[in-house]
Amino acid sequence: MNIKSSSKLPLRQWLVLGLLLLLLFATDSYAMYAVFSSRFPGAADFFPRWFGGRALLLEGRNPYDREVALEAQLGLFGRYTEPWEDQVAFAYPLYTLFLFWPLIYTPYAVAQAAWMVFLQFGLIFGTVLSLKWVNWKMASWLLVLTMLWAVFFYPGARSIILGQFAVVVFGFFAAALFALKQRWDYAAGACLALATIKPQMVFMLIPFLLLWALTHHRWRVIIGFGGGLLFLTITAMLLVPTWLQDFYRGLFAYSDYVGFYSPIENLTRTFAAPIAIPLANGLSVLLIGLMVFAWGQVWLKKPGWFVYALMLTLIIGNLVAFRSATTNHVILYLPLLLWFRRISQLGDGGNLVVFFVQIGLNLLLWFVFLKFIIGTNFEHPFMHGFLPLLLLLLYLADWRGLFAVAQKIEAGA
Repeated sequence: MNIKSSSKLPLRQWLVLGLLLLLLFATDSYAMYAVFSSRFPGAADFFPRWFGGRALLLEGRNPYDREVALEAQLGLFGRYTEPWEDQVAFAYPLYTLFLFWPLIYTPYAVAQAAWMVFLQFGLIFGTVLSLKWVNWKMASWLLVLTMLWAVFFYPGARSIILGQFAVVVFGFFAAALFALKQRWDYAAGACLALATIKPQMVFMLIPFLLLWALTHHRWRVIIGFGGGLLFLTITAMLLVPTWLQDFYRGLFAYSDYVGFYSPIENLTRTFAAPIAIPLANGLSVLLIGLMVFAWGQVWLKKPGWFVYALMLTLIIGNLVAFRSATTNHVILYLPLLLWFRRISQLGDGGNLVVFFVQIGLNLLLWFVFLKFIIGTNFEHPFMHGFLPLLLLLLYLADWRGLFAVAQKIEAGA
């Protein structure tokens, strides 16, 4: 994984490109505000973080305090929530607010619009970096359609609507992989540290990448991660010295009212209720065993196994996580794009097949969502494991073909 890009733009072109992107962002944000956020307050996953940030920076209050959460409940729902409902707590590491600090000083409708557009850009940014990481030079028409797919694909679109930070994690993780490929190891480690804003998305990925860095003596990755995490932690402590214990206490409280099981248990409770728990436990052990086997091959430095084991870790992590959601599945764009590359190589019409697969997969997820939401107003919990289960079956059924692609990626082909 030491292939470097040969294309370099002059500084002037980078500046022009940056100004164009800034103009596009501002225009898109204004349109989002005028058409949507000024009329329909939403982005319910962003509001508690924004509200808590304002409580801290404008009023000097601890965003993790119960009183702040109660005020946020009134702001979001117009009432206090029941114990089993979302408590609208800050519930994230305090350094998360560094990502949207300027928006704290704006009215919520403006902040919501800018954040939703930021997530649109984040999905495209993460997808572009992921395509570079899998060494896939798409046809121009397919690249444009894939950018649109990234925004409108069910996990991405739902993340934008909810204002979910999962997109930010995906962007930082894709940036970390791209930085590893370029051998920008300090930057790679720092990006991994920033990806910890949602620990449940990276609790298996970070140990895996640190293991890989250890086996390849890429010490700067480990230093970058450790130093970055330490910097974020200490900087946040300057704002709220007790934030670490406040955050962990909030995690336990969150598990009490979230009301869902692990994705794999949600699947077994849907399709095999009488034996749901033992079946979920048995499958989890098998999947973790498969992942550990793949990690062992990486430890032995066997060609192709780094990429393939990373894909398995992404998929299995989204099945056995203590808590997941379909918004977290944006990080599965990586194994999806690798699979799309595999499909594109099947023949002369491979790119067209990829296009139709993208449409079909998106329609399938939206259909399942709409079928089960009718009459409940809630996403069915089994969807938390639906996409990763599909990907797991694909990666096991076509492991030879996908492993061959993984070997090409590691070889820079």
